[in-house]
Amino acid sequence: MSCLVVGAQRHVSNSVRALFASSMNGAFNSARRSSSSGQMIACDPSNLPLPPRFLRDMDESNFCPNTHQRTNVKFDIVTGKPQSSVLEKTTVCSKINTAYYTSSDNDTKGRLVVEWKDGLVSEYPMKWIEEEVSRWHGLPTENSSATTKAHHSNHNNPSLIPYIGNRTLWKDLNEADLRQPYKSHPKNTTLPGMSLSFSDVLHSADGMHRALTILHRYGILLVTDAPILDEMSHAVSSIAAFASAISGGSVKQPTSSLLPHYRNNNNSKQQHHLTVLPNGTDGPQRTLYGTVWSLESSFQTEQGASMADSAYGHDGLPLHTDMAYMVDPPGLQIFAVRNSASQGGESVFADGFRIAHDLKMLHPDAFKTLSTVKRRYRCIDEETGWHLEAVGCAIEVNHYDNDACVITKIRHNDLDRLADLPPPSLSTEKEQHEFYQDLQYAHQKWDEMLAKDDYRLVVPLKPGDIVAVANQRVMHGRCSFVDESAITTTTTTTGKDQQQMPQRRGRAVMGCYVSQCELNSRFRREGFFLHD
Repeated sequence: MSCLVVGAQRHVSNSVRALFASSMNGAFNSARRSSSSGQMIACDPSNLPLPPRFLRDMDESNFCPNTHQRTNVKFDIVTGKPQSSVLEKTTVCSKINTAYYTSSDNDTKGRLVVEWKDGLVSEYPMKWIEEEVSRWHGLPTENSSATTKAHHSNHNNPSLIPYIGNRTLWKDLNEADLRQPYKSHPKNTTLPGMSLSFSDVLHSADGMHRALTILHRYGILLVTDAPILDEMSHAVSSIAAFASAISGGSVKQPTSSLLPHYRNNNNSKQQHHLTVLPNGTDGPQRTLYGTVWSLESSFQTEQGASMADSAYGHDGLPLHTDMAYMVDPPGLQIFAVRNSASQGGESVFADGFRIAHDLKMLHPDAFKTLSTVKRRYRCIDEETGWHLEAVGCAIEVNHYDNDACVITKIRHNDLDRLADLPPPSLSTEKEQHEFYQDLQYAHQKWDEMLAKDDYRLVVPLKPGDIVAVANQRVMHGRCSFVDESAITTTTTTTGKDQQQMPQRRGRAVMGCYVSQCELNSRFRREGFFLHD
C-alpha cells in the first residue's frame, strides 16, 4: 500500500531510536568491518531489534517451503478444530542461548543469528530486520534514509520530498516533467523521469520493472506511443495488455497471463485480440464499468456496463480518487487517450500524499479530523442494478508514538460522498455543532490546498498517451471541454474498392483498473518496501 511517515522522525521515542541505532548500526557496522576475518559480533539477547517471540515465530522452519503458509498452527487434521495450547510461564528471551551479527563478502547487508537452547539456529537477513523494525515503529529503513539524504543533497528542491521506502512526494510539476523519459541514474536533473514508451513496458521485464519503479516512487506514470489509435478491438486489447504487464503475478505464463497472448498476436498480426483470459490471473480489474471502459457513449466496449458517472459529461471534474464507494478501491486507474477534445479537456493530477503531508504541517487539527472521521460514499445505477457503499477516512493512517503516523490511503470524492453523521456519543446539540464545525473547517482547509495551482499537474494528454495513477494516492480530475462529437465518414481506397470508415471528431478516452492487492504484490516482488 502506498504510504509515508509524517512526524515519525521527530516524535519517536528516544528508546526506540537508541534500539534501532545500537542494534542495527553499531553492531551491524562492526560485523561488516570484521567479515573478512570471519569474526562474529555478540549481541545482548535482551536488546534485540525485534521481540524474541516474534523472531522465534518467524523462523523459516515454521513455514512450508512450497506454500509459505505456517506449519506450527495446532489443529485437528480431521475436523479442523483448533487445539488449545499451554500458556508459557517463561519469557522467550530466556530460551536464547546466544545471538550475534555476522556478514560475508557475498552477504554485505549481514545477518542476525540466534541460537536457541533447544538447538534451533535461526538466521535473519538484516534487510528483513530493517523493514520489520520500520514497519513496527514507523521508522524509515536504512535504505530510505540514505535515499532521502541523497535526494536532498542532489536536488535541494522543495517541490520534491523524498520519503520512506524510496518514495517522492511532489508538487510544482508540469507537462515537461511528466513527459521526461525515465533514466535509472539521472545527471543534473531534478527528476529521473516519469515516462516510458509502450513497447518498452510491454516487451521486456526491465520495462515492467521501470514502470513499477515510477509508480511506486511518484504514484503516476506516463506511457507514450500506445497503439490505441486504430480500430477499437486492438485499442481495447492494448489497454488490457498494459494492465496485464503491471498486475497479477510477475511470472507471465501463457496459461494465466494475458500479456503473452498480446505479444504473440502482435507478432503474427492476428486480428483476434483478447481483453481477459477465461482462467487468467492478471489484467484489468472487473468492476461495474466492465473491464476496459470507454467514455464515448457511442463506443462502449462492453454491453451492460454502467455509465452512471459524471465522467461521461463534458464538465470539469474536481480532484478525486475513483470508487471511494468500494471497501477497497482500485490500486491503479489507467487512462488511454484515443482522441483529444477540440477545446479544453486537460487532465489534472495531484499527489494526495503530498497534500496530506503539507496539511499536517500547516493545519494539524484539520489533518487529525480528516484522518479520524469516517465518511460514507455511495454509487447507485438503477439501469444496471448497482448499489455500492463504503466508509473510510479521507486520509487513512497507521498511528505510532505520539502524533507520528504513516499515511496509507487517500479516499476522496465529494460527488459520491453522502452527508456526515456525528458519532452517537455526541448527543447534545452543542457537541454535534462542534463536530460539524470541526469537520467543515478541516474540509475547507483540504479544499483550499486542492485548489492551489502548485499542487495541480495540468496536462493536455495527446492521442496515444496512457497515464496510470496510483488511485489510493494520486487524485485526478479534468477541465471542461468542447468538441465536435458527431461521427463523420471518410473514404478509403483499397485496390478497386472504396470503403466508408467512421471518423471520431471528439474527446475519446478509455481505461481500466488494477486492484490494490495486485499492485502491492508486484511492488513486493520488485523488492519495494511497503508500510502496510
